[in-house]
Amino acid sequence: MNLKKLYALLTVESFAGLKDFYCGHFGFSVTMEAPGYLHFTGTTGGELAFMTQDTCAPAVFGGQGLTVCLEVADVDAEVARLAKEKVPVVVPLRDNPWGDRSVILRDPLGIHVYVYQTTQAAKQAATQAAM
Repeated sequence: MNLKKLYALLTVESFAGLKDFYCGHFGFSVTMEAPGYLHFTGTTGGELAFMTQDTCAPAVFGGQGLTVCLEVADVDAEVARLAKEKVPVVVPLRDNPWGDRSVILRDPLGIHVYVYQTTQAAKQAATQAAM
């Protein structure tokens, strides 16, 4: 297989609040918008798409069991900025034993958004493992 692209496509009841959330808070761009379809691309190429319920996709995603992960350079600065923007927090900023510092937010559909920064300890462990 020569995979050229991978992105999640979620079937939802409506796109309400999604543009404000992903474009406004995280700098995504709308790269395609058509009746029943909304596609976002991040500044470094990550993609996420939504479609409304129809005969091709009869079931609607309920917001449970999916986490969108966004790696950032400075999670503390992002948390401070997002707090001012009143983005809903599910799990506050914390250091994790697997080697990152993170916060978990909630988008308008209830999807968890895991914003994280890899810690120096995790980078060192990855370098050691590669040797």
